[in-house]
Amino acid sequence: MHSISHMDLFVWTLLALLSVGLVTAQISTSAHIPEVTGSNVAGRITATTFTLAQPVCFFDFQSLGCTSTCEVWLVVAKNAAERNLYDSEKTTQSVTMMTSNLDIFYVGNQSAYACPQTNNGQRVVKVGHNVDCVSNTCNGPLPIGSTVNVKYFVVNPIINNVVSETPWSSNINLLSPKDPATIDTWFGKRSAGMVVITAILSTLTAILLLLLLIMFCSTLRTEDQNLTKNPINQDPYKIKRYDTHHVRSSTYENKLYQ
Repeated sequence: MHSISHMDLFVWTLLALLSVGLVTAQISTSAHIPEVTGSNVAGRITATTFTLAQPVCFFDFQSLGCTSTCEVWLVVAKNAAERNLYDSEKTTQSVTMMTSNLDIFYVGNQSAYACPQTNNGQRVVKVGHNVDCVSNTCNGPLPIGSTVNVKYFVVNPIINNVVSETPWSSNINLLSPKDPATIDTWFGKRSAGMVVITAILSTLTAILLLLLLIMFCSTLRTEDQNLTKNPINQDPYKIKRYDTHHVRSSTYENKLYQ
């Protein structure tokens, strides 16, 4: 009876090792490595997000035995421990169980990334864009200024396991915003280009103010000349002659002009 128990334990251990080996053997590796998009994409790397090229033609779904139901997922690892955790759980856990310990999210159905694709233009995956995310599976913002690695992987929902994956990406360094209080505002710290631009703008401003002052003075001078040529009132004592209508002699001669 004692020997049978040992035999049962040996058989179960052997079956477990074989099952792990079979699952491992079923996971193929794509030759494509995830990369951040080129500089022509706005906001390619921010403090909490970055953009990846979509995994178009990354996987041969036909050879993976996928009909039309396989799914493409992305795992984001913020350190070596999370990379090792994924590498261990992909052979022992279903994708449902993996979501409790890792930052992974659904990217799309296999039909969106099959090869060849007829549409043009660069297609991207915005990692970390969902600001309302409250779980590991909804693509929430990443820690500010963190360094991450990512990989795409394919899940067959029929068995709910990983069947193919890419290698890990190289380090992706997010931006670290600088504290405004630490910014040195001394003029001498500016670059030569900035100094030249500042000098040009200051000179142009001074010239503009000078032109406005000249225009204002010219306007005042013109108005003074117009008043001199066309006086509004005349001195009544300099009128040589005028008629009065209420007296018998209606003509008055100004003695000052005699």
